[in-house]
Amino acid sequence: MSFDPSMTTAQFAAGGTRLISRLTTADLAALSTDYLVAMTTSQAHALNAAQLSALSDASIGALEEADVAALGLAALTVASQSTRFMAALSTSQVASLSAAEVLVLSAKGLSGLQPQALAAMRTQHLASLRQMQLQALTADQLRTLTTAQIAALTPAQLPYLRVSHADGVDAFRSDQIAAFSTRQVAALSTAFVASLSATELAAIETADIAALTASQLGALNARQVLALSDTQLYALGSRQIGALGTAQFQALDANRLHALNTTALAGISARQLNALSDDTFAALDKQDLARLSTFAIAGIGTRLLALLDGERIGALTTRQIAALSTASLAALRSDQFLALNTAQVASLSPLQLGGLSPANLAALDGDQLAALPLSLIASLNAAQFAALGGAAHDIGTLTSSQIMQLLTAALSGMTTDQALALTTDQAALLNATQASALSTQVIAALESQDFGALSGAAISGLSARQFAVLRSDQILGLTTAQAAGLGSVHLAALATDVLRQMRAEEIAALKPAALAGLGMFQMQALSSDQLRALSTTQFAALTSTQFRALHTEMVASLETQDVAALNASVIGTLSNGAVAALSSAQLAALGARQVAALSSDALAALSDEQFALLSAQQLAGLTSRQYQSLSTHDMAALNAAQFGGLSTQVIASLTTAQAAALTTEQVVALTTAQVAMLSKSVLAALETEDLAVMETEDLHALGSAQLKVLSTAQLSAFTAAQANVFTTAQMAGLSTAQLAVLNAARAAQQTTAAAMSMRVRDLVQAMASYGGEAAPAALEPQRQQAASHLQLNIYAPETPQHLAAPRA
Repeated sequence: MSFDPSMTTAQFAAGGTRLISRLTTADLAALSTDYLVAMTTSQAHALNAAQLSALSDASIGALEEADVAALGLAALTVASQSTRFMAALSTSQVASLSAAEVLVLSAKGLSGLQPQALAAMRTQHLASLRQMQLQALTADQLRTLTTAQIAALTPAQLPYLRVSHADGVDAFRSDQIAAFSTRQVAALSTAFVASLSATELAAIETADIAALTASQLGALNARQVLALSDTQLYALGSRQIGALGTAQFQALDANRLHALNTTALAGISARQLNALSDDTFAALDKQDLARLSTFAIAGIGTRLLALLDGERIGALTTRQIAALSTASLAALRSDQFLALNTAQVASLSPLQLGGLSPANLAALDGDQLAALPLSLIASLNAAQFAALGGAAHDIGTLTSSQIMQLLTAALSGMTTDQALALTTDQAALLNATQASALSTQVIAALESQDFGALSGAAISGLSARQFAVLRSDQILGLTTAQAAGLGSVHLAALATDVLRQMRAEEIAALKPAALAGLGMFQMQALSSDQLRALSTTQFAALTSTQFRALHTEMVASLETQDVAALNASVIGTLSNGAVAALSSAQLAALGARQVAALSSDALAALSDEQFALLSAQQLAGLTSRQYQSLSTHDMAALNAAQFGGLSTQVIASLTTAQAAALTTEQVVALTTAQVAMLSKSVLAALETEDLAVMETEDLHALGSAQLKVLSTAQLSAFTAAQANVFTTAQMAGLSTAQLAVLNAARAAQQTTAAAMSMRVRDLVQAMASYGGEAAPAALEPQRQQAASHLQLNIYAPETPQHLAAPRA
């Protein structure tokens, strides 16, 4: 033993840390409490773990708070933190522990503290405890913690608290539970929450209840749920309610359901709703039902749905009604379906409608019918549409927008009673596709004012079968707009006697394409007034077969603008009699393409007077083949302007017979281009008088091959002026005899010119022999150009007479 028992406490304190370092564990175990009280903080800091462990319980308790706070961290090792040592620490000693000392406390050492001592630990030190330290705390220690310490625990520490309810004793006092902050409550583990007793749950403040997560609330059992107060239940949110299991939710009776707030009610799931008993669900009032989510309503079972009376059905929102499944909606009784208000009916979707039986649809009254959404109307099938209007079949309340949304699948189911109930305004809205879906019975059942209200587009949609059931009074009562909707299939189905009775304005309103439906007998049934009512556009649409069906007198009655509008192909099929019946005005109205379309026989059928009426422009359209078929009378009937307008191709195709029939006026009218195209056979057939009148510029257009075919008799018909037009190139192919004839014509001109020149000279000399008054002035220029003044020479006398007495 190294300690001197005779040492005073003052000497002990004066010995300093050197004295402490020499003390053995036996010395420390034998030290009285006086020495420990006298020990300085430096000496306390110098104590090692073994020395500290050797202290008796009394000695440990005698340590002053400053000494405890001065203990070295090395001294507070696992070895020194024995259960005896830790249990001996007083509340003041634990309160004096430094933050560093608290951190080195082991789990075993911390659990050895007396609950009262732990309750004395500073809040900031308690808030620094680590996971292993927290997990070592006993139930007694936790229950002894002050509310300040509870509030000081961080959310990160709370999950590590081990909570147990031994012998039915609560883990926490009510004031401790109430001390938890909202953040702390949200951080509690599900195991912690699941272990809370009814008393502990009741102590949670409403703000903290609202902070519980869905997982935390879902960990509660039915007993715990029943322990929640109305105030706490009211604080729950939708996600929390939705987290409750079926067994937990079933624990909520009607009173507790009423305690839930609006948001919480909206969190009830379909699974939870269907878990309720009939009595509990029946106890929900209209306000509660209106707060249920659309997801809950969408999954509601037919068991609960059958419990809703008309008043409660009417309390459901439009969104809830729209959320009902097809099966649920189909399961509604007629009285429930009738209880739906117009807003609810308007919220139904096409998918829901697919599950509605015709019986349910037949139960809808007029207001409900008008409230059906457009999307729902567009999805009706034939059976469903046929049920609308119930026993009265009254569909007159359907709105304009609804009528326009009806598809053929629905309208094919329209009954004759519904057709009779259809209003005029509704009928006027039907389009072509909709009209085509109506049965022939419905078409026949339409009242006259309703049929008269159909648009032209609707009329155009009628099939031949539908049109065939129309009465004659319906057809004859068509407006011009409706008549414009008739197609070729409709006109083809018209009886001739009905067609003959149609008004001129109806005929005029027909679309040109529709006229294709008129057959031969129908064309022949048209009156003169009806024919004249046809527009030029309509006439242009007539086919050759249709026009050929017209009688000659019908053709003769046509207006000139209509004749002008006929297609060239139609003109080409005109019979000889029809062509011969054309008036001068009709004939003049024909265009060049139409005249060109006339057959050779039709041209031949034209009288000379008719042919002479054809303009140069019309004749210009004739083909060479057509001209070749013309008789010599026709050719001779052409005036100079008509003949001069003929194309060069036509001129080139003239026959010798036609050439021989040409008049001198026609030959004069030939252009140089036409002359250049005259065939050799035609030139050879020309009479001498025709050649004699040809203009010099035309002769200049003849080629050597053309000139070569002319006979000497034809060449001799040329005047000297004509003969002098030909160039050396043109005469290159002429024979000796032909050249001799041409040269003779040329020489005749020269001889005449010479003779005339001599006469002029004699005349001038004779005039010069008279007095100055009679002598013309400046005769020398005339003398020099005497040969060129042929006209003057022609009138000179053979022997000029004296105009006055010669001068002496």
